Amino acid sequence: MKGIIATERKIMETGKVENINTELKKEFHKIKITYFVFLIEPFFLFGIMLIFSHFMGGKIETILETSKLSKTFFRTISLVFIILSVIEYYTVAILMRRLNTIIGAVKGIVHYSSRYLNAMILLLSIAVIPSILGFVYYLISLDIILSSLFYLVGLVSIVRVLPRFNDFRNRYIDLSEEDI
Repeated sequence: MKGIIATERKIMETGKVENINTELKKEFHKIKITYFVFLIEPFFLFGIMLIFSHFMGGKIETILETSKLSKTFFRTISLVFIILSVIEYYTVAILMRRLNTIIGAVKGIVHYSSRYLNAMILLLSIAVIPSILGFVYYLISLDIILSSLFYLVGLVSIVRVLPRFNDFRNRYIDLSEEDI
């Protein structure tokens, strides 16, 4: 008799876990879509930069010759942007470690998903800063090489924030108030 009851409990618990996993997969799909939208941003800005470079053709030298700004200005701006990119990268690293604290205790899957999505949007918004800085630096200096490096730093930051389903599920189990 005890064996039958224990087996029924296991079946009920397994069904509950499967339902939770199914709901988490549905919610995780929204997070993946948001992630890919942010992942497209550096490629979009890089494409605009390449199109602009293509249409400028031989005119870039003319613009640089007529520019009133000194080369030290461009170096200073690039140094400031590099420092900001380093600060951004370490900010993302620190926030990733504190993600459980940022999300906090949750009541259900939908509540958890919305908090996780908000945290991911925050992290991704910070992660795309170097690519925006690269685009701005390109508009100021027309230096495609250093601007490309900013795009690479942005991509590395975005890939660091990549959401993984197992991590998503394990965080829910850790932060959930319900007995799983």
